[in-house]
Amino acid sequence: MAMTNYMELLMANQPWNLILFMAVPMGLAEAIVASEFFSLYRANEGSLALKINKCLSIILGAYFTILIIYVAVKILPAIHLRGAADALALAAYAAAALPALVLLLLELGVIAKGAEFRARLKFHFLALIVFLVLGHVAMIFGMTDPGVSGMEHSMMDHGSMENMDHGGMDHSKMEHSH
Repeated sequence: MAMTNYMELLMANQPWNLILFMAVPMGLAEAIVASEFFSLYRANEGSLALKINKCLSIILGAYFTILIIYVAVKILPAIHLRGAADALALAAYAAAALPALVLLLLELGVIAKGAEFRARLKFHFLALIVFLVLGHVAMIFGMTDPGVSGMEHSMMDHGSMENMDHGGMDHSKMEHSH
């Protein structure tokens, strides 16, 4: 089966790319969601849940911003899109940098610093939701076979795959259905 560049990125250099490009950012986001629920339950400015939430949001915002800069500089220029699903997966992944950056700037006091506590909480929650939605769109379309979106497998460029670490798999012996 053919795969998108997103899935190929996650599968290369196992397990490190999967950990660095998906598990860490999504794990941080899910931890923020958990702390967000606690902060909504005990919504006062000095709560432990909000302190944890702030710390995790800063880590996620900084980590994902740096990650997307790396992807934009080192990975995106070297790929050839493999159809609409591939383009959508990569676009959603890259777009997730914006809400991650909003979380970072919000928690560092760069934006919305004069807003009331509840307004900042709402803004934080909305940025987190957008990040999660974009991350899940990237995962869903990244796991889609590019052939489903109209890209013929025979038209795909596998040149970049030959130098990748496939965990001992020999790409020349892989089945290619046409």
